[in-house]
Amino acid sequence: MNFGRGQGGGQNGAQGQGGAGAPATPALVTTPLPGASIVVYQGTRLVVATSTEADGKYAIRFTPGQTFHVVAEMVAFSKKEQDITLGTVPCDKTMDFELALLPRTAVTTTTATPAAGAAAPGAAAPHRPR
Repeated sequence: MNFGRGQGGGQNGAQGQGGAGAPATPALVTTPLPGASIVVYQGTRLVVATSTEADGKYAIRFTPGQTFHVVAEMVAFSKKEQDITLGTVPCDKTMDFELALLPRTAVTTTTATPAAGAAAPGAAAPHRPR
């Protein structure tokens, strides 16, 4: 899983049978994304969820002979989705995702000042003895 600058993709290798992974060897300047979310579905059923390691790699073991939908995402980055169909054992598949940094958006906030003697929003009402 990489943060890519511009267009390009990587070449990777996965370990094990019926697995998928994403070591980082992209064509352009990229930075590994540790902690990116990888979620795998079969239809609408969640199969497994994991996250990338410090080097941007992940590995998941799948059941061969089936199709899965893989979603890769991280806060402040574009989300990528891809389907994968696995053949019979041995079956190593590689899925490389390059996520682009989302454009910054300006956020404006205002703070209301309570009138004299009024409680601030979310503050407890003052205790008044009976």
